[in-house]
Amino acid sequence: MYQTNLMTLNATHFVKEGSLQLLEKERIWEMDPQSNPAWPEIQSTAPSFSALSYDDHLTRALDANLRGMRFTSQALKLQLNEGRGGSFPLHFDSDRELDGRQVTAIVYLNDGWTAEAGGQLRLYPFPEPPVTIEPLFDRLVLFSSPNMLHRVLPSATRRLCFTVWLSGQRTTVESS
Repeated sequence: MYQTNLMTLNATHFVKEGSLQLLEKERIWEMDPQSNPAWPEIQSTAPSFSALSYDDHLTRALDANLRGMRFTSQALKLQLNEGRGGSFPLHFDSDRELDGRQVTAIVYLNDGWTAEAGGQLRLYPFPEPPVTIEPLFDRLVLFSSPNMLHRVLPSATRRLCFTVWLSGQRTTVESS
């Protein structure tokens, strides 16, 4: 998909004075399959990835196990970091004023990853110390979209993952 121009440069979203500002990043490519005008081509080029757009297993599992949360939708994005220092600055994945994202789920697709490759995810679970997570093949990482400050460290080599954002709202937790 990267070679066929189905991916676009990633843009970080900032809210400034009540309006959305975009800042494109070099060397970070992404594809949001359902909002991409080439959706039919994506479905034929990557049918398994396309099917993930409609797979609700994660949503149902978290709905059943996270008390006080009700998920109503999900969004999927494929991301390719070219390496050569590609990274993400500190950020949150959601702003309560802009969207209903509650949980970020990242699945890493980096077969043969080594520490020298870089591209680790660093979480800042204040007031605890930072946690660094290696982007190992087939690893799933879940965290709070609106509450977990995080970044991606510079990557020396290609780094591939897909992210699912689960949106919804908090519900009343009944006492037992």
